[in-house]
Amino acid sequence: MKNHFIIFFTLVLLLSCQKKAVYNLETNVGSFENYISGIQAGHILQEEGVKIFFSQSPIPVEKIGEELNPDLISISPTIKGKWIWENAYTIGFKSDLSEMQNPQTVYKVKLKMNQLFNEIPDSLNTLEFDFRFLPVQSQVNWKF
Repeated sequence: MKNHFIIFFTLVLLLSCQKKAVYNLETNVGSFENYISGIQAGHILQEEGVKIFFSQSPIPVEKIGEELNPDLISISPTIKGKWIWENAYTIGFKSDLSEMQNPQTVYKVKLKMNQLFNEIPDSLNTLEFDFRFLPVQSQVNWKF
């Protein structure tokens, strides 16, 4: 019985020490510095959208203006919109402005870095970050 406990404990310890394949950018800012130069996220205006800026170009220039493969990047919960290569170093997400998004909802983005860069450490296979849309605000000046 004691041997079973030792084997079980060792197995749990080994599994818990494995490297994570998903890094949250907020807690591991420097991890992606060779690949990501910046992210426009956090609290954003819906009309501005999310942007990911790369340190090195992951695509040929012929792909600029094209939509990203949906298997490469995801947002949860799902939002209607498109991820587009804005230039060789930037992808941007523009949500469908006909649907107002709830500012209380936290959206999670997952980008499969290993499909963009051939030589990337296994520990950086997936980039993960969160964002929220700022509430719509308007100001009316009444003149009487």
